[in-house]
Amino acid sequence: MVREMQRLAEEVSDTLRSRGFRIGFLEYPVGERKSIDIIARKGPEKLLIKVSYEVDNVGRKEAYELTAISSVFEGLGLLIGRKTKKKELENFVVYERHGIPAITPETLEELVDREKIFVYADRGGYYVRVDGRKLRKKREEMNMSLGDLAYLLGVSRKAVYEYERSKMNLSLTTALKLIEIFGEEILAPLKAKGARKNNYKESESHFKKC
Repeated sequence: MVREMQRLAEEVSDTLRSRGFRIGFLEYPVGERKSIDIIARKGPEKLLIKVSYEVDNVGRKEAYELTAISSVFEGLGLLIGRKTKKKELENFVVYERHGIPAITPETLEELVDREKIFVYADRGGYYVRVDGRKLRKKREEMNMSLGDLAYLLGVSRKAVYEYERSKMNLSLTTALKLIEIFGEEILAPLKAKGARKNNYKESESHFKKC
């Protein structure tokens, strides 16, 4: 596991260096659990990264410290790993561990390359955000009622109404049905947002979902 952790940290640092980030590694006393392994900076952009091959090994205290420090430095706190205790992490999906965005090195590449990330994992499966205004405009352009679209999606009229108000996110299955009808432009990418100073909430993710 130590060797896997070293390879993972090297992969993360190589990815960031190749994209112009300045990298710093934090040293801790022997035996003390780390809350941050890597600090990366590129212009005003600051990333504070915890590397853990198995993300479930990161405890609540470490997550709290990572988020609190990220807030002070107005940076983005991230957890980079490969798996949970039960399964491998999927690429291009955002997970959470105690409110910290948890992603693979491949997803980190997408993030720093400004590629759009649409899917996040939560209880019950994978979910996607939708741009409610675009969805409503597309529906009306096709002369569909709320009921018509609800029937095609296999959901309630109330659910469609909430989608159009951007108050409810979609399961991946429902999102794929919407894409077939209206195209990918109705989807809304996840937005990375730095924690605000003195505005820390333990359950708040740095990735805005809705």
